[in-house]
Amino acid sequence: MLSSVQCGLKHLPGKADAMMVLLGDQPLVDAGTINRLLRAYRRSARDILIATYQGRRGHPVLISRKYFDEILALAPEKSLRDLLSRHAGDIDEVESGQPGVLIDIDTKEEYQEEIHKLKQRI
Repeated sequence: MLSSVQCGLKHLPGKADAMMVLLGDQPLVDAGTINRLLRAYRRSARDILIATYQGRRGHPVLISRKYFDEILALAPEKSLRDLLSRHAGDIDEVESGQPGVLIDIDTKEEYQEEIHKLKQRI
């Protein structure tokens, strides 16, 4: 996953203030969560924001330009978690109110289960 983040980072426009990491296997992250993170970033004195649900960290993660070079320099066996560990004091957790920030879907069965849950809520 780190190599994908590094590749995307290399292709960001030079004027980008930050990047947001969203995982492809977390399709239940909604626009409200993304907008909440963006608003929080504008108000926060911190440079790393992480979406949470009931106190548990999930995705997306928003990281300011301040850490771009450090991310690009991470060795292949490392991950963004290493960056987060090193800069724990610069993290702001943003409650999303949405369980989708924690749910990743890796199998057809998990997909079917989430579809079933969604139908029950409707």
